[in-house]
Amino acid sequence: MLGELRPAPLKNTVTVGIDESHHYQYFFEEPISAVNPTFDASSTSQITDGSTVTWEHTVASQSNRFLAVFIAFENASPPTVVTYNGVSLTLFTSYTPIGVDVWLYYMVAPDTGTHDIVVTTADISIDAKVGAASFYNVNQSAPIRGAFSDTSASGTGPATKTLSVALLKS
Repeated sequence: MLGELRPAPLKNTVTVGIDESHHYQYFFEEPISAVNPTFDASSTSQITDGSTVTWEHTVASQSNRFLAVFIAFENASPPTVVTYNGVSLTLFTSYTPIGVDVWLYYMVAPDTGTHDIVVTTADISIDAKVGAASFYNVNQSAPIRGAFSDTSASGTGPATKTLSVALLKS
């Protein structure tokens, strides 16, 4: 049964008896209650020569919900407002090289249904791409980890910056 001791080869050997012929091997099985994060939905939009973009995103009624919002501005100030259904998102990480600035915001337990995502910057005339992705079965106390990493192309093109993100199991 799940969570009980059971015989298993080559795990936690315990010798019982007076000679080497009496061996019992056991291990503790980790409960398999955690499930992998599951993709729910995505949405995208853009700003062309403006300062605010609003678009709709739908989050399904599932347990342990998570929403990520990606923002890429060209030579712009950081976002001043990033909300979903009027509630501010949390900044996870950002990268601001010369040219394109990238931010990743997130929210745990976003409201279900179709609601507006609003991204605003202090700049009045920018071009930007924005997108959102929602997931469920995500750990609500430590939902995300990741970082940017530099990669250099050896003569095949420009260097790139990659954001690796992992959603943690609920």
